[in-house]
Amino acid sequence: LTIRNCSFSGSITTSNHALAIGGILGHAQAYGMQATIEKCDVSANFTAVTAGWACYVGGIVGCGGTAVDPGEIMNISNCTYSGTFTFKQNNQYYCRFGGIIGDLQRGAVISDCSFTGKILVDQNNTVSYSGNDRGVGGIIGRETAPNANFPKMNAKAILTRCNSNGTITITNSADTPENNSSRVRQISGCQLNTTDSHVETDCTSNS
Repeated sequence: LTIRNCSFSGSITTSNHALAIGGILGHAQAYGMQATIEKCDVSANFTAVTAGWACYVGGIVGCGGTAVDPGEIMNISNCTYSGTFTFKQNNQYYCRFGGIIGDLQRGAVISDCSFTGKILVDQNNTVSYSGNDRGVGGIIGRETAPNANFPKMNAKAILTRCNSNGTITITNSADTPENNSSRVRQISGCQLNTTDSHVETDCTSNS
């Protein structure tokens, strides 16, 4: 799959549960696929009340990967997101929001991408089921690769020259301050497997 030189400046609004929402691609899910997205710009606004089991939202890709081997590898380069996420949780535990990718379940190579938008999450006094199940980040919301049950040599998050200067705001959180501070970050919100699975080179952020 190759998507190149695309842009989206509209809006996505839903009052019902949606599993994966992305400005360019909602959910990349194919065994062994190489998904390439290049030179795509999104300034769209996403608004939703989330309910149900999970919600993955990304400025470019909502969810990249599957929890089974081999999954696919995402290649994202020269993409930008400058819009606004506005989400209210409603008994929703698994929220993963990212300026570029919301939920990364397999490997990705992300280069020269930027987040200058806003992510506004009202947790509605909801406690996350587990701190590891939530992640909010300017580039990646939550990353789980490599999966210990399905190892893959290139199932890593490799970020090069990515920039996150957007705004991330969490309100009405019932989680502990420790959970919030360890699951909300400008580059990658939550990293489940940090050993050799996340590599950053020349990435910058405003905090």
